[in-house]
Amino acid sequence: MSELIDETADTNIGRLIAKRYELLHAVGDGGMGVVYRALDKRLGRDVAVKLLLPRWSQDKATRTRFIREARVAAQLKHPNAIEVFDFGEHESSLYLVMELLRGETLFDYMTEQGQLPIQRVAHVGYRIADVLVAAHELTLVHRDLKPENVFLEGAADKERIVVMDFGLAFIADAKAAIDRRLTKEGLIGGTPYYMSPEQARGRGVGLPADVYSFGCMLYEMLTTTVPFEGSAPEVVADHMYKAPEDVRTMRPDCPVALAELIMRMLEKHADKRPTAEGVRKRLAALDSANLNSRERARDATYLSTREQRMVSEVRPNPGERTRFQSDQAYIAKVAEGLSEKAVVGVVGAMPPGLSAGLVANGISTISFSTEANEDVTAVFVADPAAADMASITALGVPVVAACDTANMENVTALLRAGVAEVVPTPIEPAGVARKLWRAITKAKARNQ
Repeated sequence: MSELIDETADTNIGRLIAKRYELLHAVGDGGMGVVYRALDKRLGRDVAVKLLLPRWSQDKATRTRFIREARVAAQLKHPNAIEVFDFGEHESSLYLVMELLRGETLFDYMTEQGQLPIQRVAHVGYRIADVLVAAHELTLVHRDLKPENVFLEGAADKERIVVMDFGLAFIADAKAAIDRRLTKEGLIGGTPYYMSPEQARGRGVGLPADVYSFGCMLYEMLTTTVPFEGSAPEVVADHMYKAPEDVRTMRPDCPVALAELIMRMLEKHADKRPTAEGVRKRLAALDSANLNSRERARDATYLSTREQRMVSEVRPNPGERTRFQSDQAYIAKVAEGLSEKAVVGVVGAMPPGLSAGLVANGISTISFSTEANEDVTAVFVADPAAADMASITALGVPVVAACDTANMENVTALLRAGVAEVVPTPIEPAGVARKLWRAITKAKARNQ
C-alpha cells in the first residue's frame, strides 16, 4: 500500500474534483494511482474515484492508456460489470469515476471458504462468463482476470458478482497503431498465476487469453490452488510449456464435464480453447438459479457481517468474528478441521490465544527448531527476518509467516522462499489459525 493510504498524510482528503466529487477517504491503491470513496455533490451519492498519481498523469503513454480505458470500459453495459460514470482531468491529475462497490473480492472469499462447492463454482463462473461474452462482443480484452478483480456484493439471495478493473483492457484491433505502441512485442502484462501462454511470451493478446485466465480461476475455485505455483519465472515458464495437473486428481467430486471444460480452457494454443460463449453455455448447464438453503444461509451470514467497502483491506475485518463471538471460539472452529495429531512448530513469539486455542482442540503447538523437531505438520514463523527461512522451508511442510503485508516486497520474498501463506502484522490469533488451516488442507489435497 502506498503512503497515500495514510490519511493523516494524504492531502487529497477533502479535495473537490471537477467541482463535483469530494474525496472522503482512500479505499485502495496500486502502482499508478489511488481509489477514493467520494461524494458526488451534484447527485448526492457515493462513488469511487480513481485518481492517477501526478507523475503518471503527465506521462503521455499513460495518459493515452488511461483515457482509452475510460472510454472502452464505459462501452461495456452489463449488470455484472463495474459501471463507469465519468472521467476527465483536474489540476493536471486524471480521474475516473465509477460505482462504489460494497462487499469483498472473490480472492478474499476463497481464502475464507477453502474449496467451493461445485454448484457455487458454476454459479459464480457463469456470471463471470456472461460478462466476458459481452466484453468480447466489443472485442474488449480484460487481460488481467484474477480473483482480486471479481467482487461479490450483497447477501446471497441478492448477490451481484462484478468483474472490475479493466485497467489493462484494450480494443483488439490489429490496425490500431496506438494499441501496437502500448502492447509492443516483448512487453508482458497481467498476473503470472493467471497469465496465458501468449501473454507469457509477450506476443499479441486476443480474446482467448481471457478464457485461459478464467480457466485458472475456475481451477483455483475448485482446488484452492492455481494450476502452477512457484517463483514468477517458474510460473511463467510453466504456463508456456507444462501441462497442468488434472483438476479431478485434486477434486475427485468435480463433474467430468466441468473438469474437461477447464482443461480445454487451459490449452497452450489459443485456437484450441473454447470461446467465452462456449464456456458460458457449459457453465449454464451446471449452474442452478436456486442455491440450496444451507448454502444461501451460510453466504448470507458471512456477507452480512463484513464491513461494506469497495476494496478489501489486507488485515482481517474484526466484524467477521461476530460469527463465532470471539477469537477463541473462531480458532476452535478452525482447529476442528485439522487432524487431532497435527503439530504446529512455532518460531518466535506468538499470541497466547493461538496456542491455547489450538491445544484445546488437540493440536500440539510447540516451540520449534529445525534440529529438534522434524515431525511437525506445519510451521508458523512470527519473525521471518530473524529465522533461517531456507532451513525451515526445506522441511517440506507448509510454512505460514507473519510480515508487514503493506510492503509487497516482503510478501513476494517470502512466497519465493517457499512460504505457503502470509499473515499481516500485528499478529491476530484468528488470522494465524485460518492461514494454518488453509496451508495444511492445501498440502493434504496435493499429497492425496
